[in-house]
Amino acid sequence: MANYSHDDIHSVAERFLREHLANAESQSKTVRTDGQSGEGTDAEAEPPEIEEPEFVILSRRSGNATSYFYGWKSQRPLFTYSQHLAQVLESAASEELVRKLRKAGVEAIVLPAPELRRGYS
Repeated sequence: MANYSHDDIHSVAERFLREHLANAESQSKTVRTDGQSGEGTDAEAEPPEIEEPEFVILSRRSGNATSYFYGWKSQRPLFTYSQHLAQVLESAASEELVRKLRKAGVEAIVLPAPELRRGYS
């Protein structure tokens, strides 16, 4: 095994890094939002349309934890820490429920409901 000084190792590593960066810079391409690579500018890309979610869930932050609206018990709102147990609401109905929660002293945040896929939650 050959003995190499730290200066030799550092000079070889520096030379390799300079060559690699120069090569990577000459081969760089812009990446479009549709996942295909190609030449072009970001100004050419159209922004994606964002639709209002059909179903939503309500959440609240308390400290470092997020809890999700589960339902009512004895006229008091119940929250759970499991997102999959959250009550899923239609977007239109959520506004009225947010007003009720605010009257009860709870600041609720409206989030899109997670998509349920077959076999997954």
